[in-house]
Amino acid sequence: ELISDSDDVDVSDAFVLVSVMKDPAYDTAAMTLGWISTIAWDISFLPQIWHNYRRNTVAGLSFDFLTFNFLGFSCSLMFNAGLLWIPAIKDQFEDRHPNELLHVRLNDVIFPLYAVICTAVQIAQCIFYPRSEGQRVSIPCRIITVILIVIIIISCILVPTVDNVLWLDILYLMSYVKLFISMIKYCPQLYTNYLAKSTAGWSIGQVFLDFTGGLLSLIQMILLAANYDDFNSMLTDPTKLGLGLLSIFFNIFFLLQHYCLYRGNEDPLLKGSDDVEKHSEADGDRRSSLKSERQSETF
Repeated sequence: ELISDSDDVDVSDAFVLVSVMKDPAYDTAAMTLGWISTIAWDISFLPQIWHNYRRNTVAGLSFDFLTFNFLGFSCSLMFNAGLLWIPAIKDQFEDRHPNELLHVRLNDVIFPLYAVICTAVQIAQCIFYPRSEGQRVSIPCRIITVILIVIIIISCILVPTVDNVLWLDILYLMSYVKLFISMIKYCPQLYTNYLAKSTAGWSIGQVFLDFTGGLLSLIQMILLAANYDDFNSMLTDPTKLGLGLLSIFFNIFFLLQHYCLYRGNEDPLLKGSDDVEKHSEADGDRRSSLKSERQSETF
């Protein structure tokens, strides 16, 4: 309803956004899949934590992967939380995309928050648990991480000084950082498995759950886009779309490594510290026995 004292009302900038839902069942299914994918992704962090605890070592786990994971999910958390809860950024989105719906749900915020916490736990395990000789964050990973953080900081400084740069742009930058990290973060772990010719340090349970989360998240986005006849909306959340596709892609390679290439392989360097100590004690007992036999033969 428009109320004005003047007979002439300028409505040239006005628009009506009509959201037509084809079938409520699709919307319910999409919401259900969203929560299931969130649960699968959340649980996917627990097998690796338990795997490290059970083996009492982080040998075979790539520190580069954890570094990229922590930075990437931190960016994803800020992106989704900003679009969901900060009114100024939501207004900027509506101004830039007046004819598009923002498909960011609460589960899109819960997942990266949980991921950051679980990754921090795994990093703590890397600090306190035994590791392989030379196992550390690589120089290329450090360089890439520093460059990405510096780019984000510089971009934040530009917001109050450059008119055309909005906080929405910073969030999109963070989403692209997350997408870039998702493209490379699995590579160090794949390479670690390749060098060891074993997946002993990498939890296969995590792989299955991560694959499930990525697949269901992708199906959720397709259902929402089809139900509202708005496939362009999938591109407004590039992080979620890219994360789903990349999770499916890379986890296929992990499954191939585990069940085909290195099936049943157990690298001695990847065994838990308890196993290493047992082998060392057994070797020591054998050496003592041989020494005693030689002494007996001498006498």
